[in-house]
Amino acid sequence: MVERFRCLSCGHTFPWFRADRGEPACPACRSTRLEANPWLLGTADADLTAEEHLAVALEV
Repeated sequence: MVERFRCLSCGHTFPWFRADRGEPACPACRSTRLEANPWLLGTADADLTAEEHLAVALEV
């Protein structure tokens, strides 16, 4: 499963795969001060467009 986070230190947003070991950290600044960023397409909490969803999927 992929989760999306926003770094509270630098503002960078990034995907994180639950299969990765350890706690998520910002790849830009290595901070662990993160905010979960819901990205389920079609929900009231969605914050990504369909194009952004595709871009994240292609990062895999």
